Amino acid sequence: MKRLVIFSIICLALTLLAGCSKNQFSIDISLPGDVNRTYRVLYYASDSRGGMLRETAISVANGKGQIVCPAVNPSLVYIFSHSPIPFICYAEKGDKIVISGKSAEPYAWSAAGNDMTAALSEWMVKNSETVASADNARINRAVSDYVKTNPSDPISTILLLNFFSRRIDEPGYALLSASLKGDAADSRYFDLVSRADARSSTVVKPAKIKTLLLQADGNVPALVRADSAPTLLYFWSRDNSGRDAAIDSLRVLAKEFRDSASRNIAYVCMEPDSLAWQNASRNDSLSKVVRAWMPLGFADRRAMSLGVTRTPYFIVTDTLGAQVYRGESPDSAAALFRSLMK
Repeated sequence: MKRLVIFSIICLALTLLAGCSKNQFSIDISLPGDVNRTYRVLYYASDSRGGMLRETAISVANGKGQIVCPAVNPSLVYIFSHSPIPFICYAEKGDKIVISGKSAEPYAWSAAGNDMTAALSEWMVKNSETVASADNARINRAVSDYVKTNPSDPISTILLLNFFSRRIDEPGYALLSASLKGDAADSRYFDLVSRADARSSTVVKPAKIKTLLLQADGNVPALVRADSAPTLLYFWSRDNSGRDAAIDSLRVLAKEFRDSASRNIAYVCMEPDSLAWQNASRNDSLSKVVRAWMPLGFADRRAMSLGVTRTPYFIVTDTLGAQVYRGESPDSAAALFRSLMK
């Protein structure tokens, strides 16, 4: 009897272990034999009790690599190389994702293992040159073409949330997001992407800016009258890429339009450290420009009312305070500001 009980316990334990082993998916990679590289792997692993972002790596030696990932709920798996654009596959527990390619770069890979992964890799291969260019405008067009043609396909949702640059085309994102229907609009596909605004297609509606009270050098107030002259607002942080080019653009505009009473150019630091702001401002040596500071950053009520959620960010308004440009391009901001001045 005792042996029977022990045997039953062992059988139960083996059954549980077998069940647990299914709470995982595997990835096999097969590339040319001269590929020896380690790829970063990122995915969100979750179950009924919660989840966590898991980061691991898959080592490819002589073109071959394999990894097993614990998972209960479906996940999007991101595989990174040197390129900023990752390979993305969809994985459910029990899946065996098989990846192949003629290049070490993920954007050129094909994959199988489930229908969604196959469809995602098919889009990646078809648009590999576009993806490799890292040109956001080109990538946006490729995503837009797919979404417009396949508004009910969940692949449209995944492409929109992962590849479409909302920063350069917020209205375009809103239109495409609103066009999703059927399975593509199912919340579970939005939940796969760890973005707080994934479900929201709301875009800040550019309201008129009449006046803006800023904290300028010497902790003195500076009132920007946006409803009486063309206005350019530049919100920045020290670590912004392209900051030197943005500063040069402001310097050229300030020299070109010397009469500060006929225009407004404001340069607003979003750093919490006043010393960092003051040092950076001195080094930039901009003249006839309002050098201002928002110590609360994006939590500042003025930043929130303007819809400024990131840096670098430019806002240009006309002589009535209507916003004619919102975005990250110093060239586009300067061109519109210059046309208003002329």
